[in-house]
Amino acid sequence: MRWSPTEPPPAAPLTELRRRFGHWASPVPEVLAGGSEDDLGFFGHHWNKVRQVWGEGRITLVGDAAHTMPPTLGQGANQTLEDVWVLGRELAKGGDDPAVRLRAYEKARYPHISLVSRLARRSPANWRIPPLIGRLFPETSQTAMLARFSNRLNAPAAQAL
Repeated sequence: MRWSPTEPPPAAPLTELRRRFGHWASPVPEVLAGGSEDDLGFFGHHWNKVRQVWGEGRITLVGDAAHTMPPTLGQGANQTLEDVWVLGRELAKGGDDPAVRLRAYEKARYPHISLVSRLARRSPANWRIPPLIGRLFPETSQTAMLARFSNRLNAPAAQAL
C-alpha cells in the first residue's frame, strides 16, 4: 500500500489490504485472513541509483546489498538470483585474479540491473492514480496491466541468460 511517512498510518490497513487483494488467487486470501493489524509494519522505500562498482579487491556485493530494488515489480529476489548466476559464471572462468572476475561480474550485471531498477521506479504501481481513472480502470484491471508489463520486462532478461 502506498503510504508517505509524513502522513499518519491508515486506521485499518489490514481491512484495506483484504478489500484490495482478498479476491486474488490462493494463498493470498488465506494469508490476509490469518493476519492481524499487529502483523503489519510501515516502511518507507527510497530509490537509489545503481552504482557501477559494487566492491573492491576480492570483495563484492549481491542482491539488495549491491542494488536496492523498489518493491513495485517484485524484482528484488529475481535480480539477486540473476546476480548469483552471473557471479558463479564469472568465477567459474578462473584463470584471473578473483578480483578481476568480481569486477567482470559487476560490469556484466550493471546495465541490466540499472534498467530494471529504473523501470521499477517508474512502474505504474507508483503512480498516483486520479479518482476518475481509478473508476475507469478498476484495481483488477490495473493489476492485470501491471502483470503484463512485468512479464514483458522479464522476457528479454530470461532470454539473455
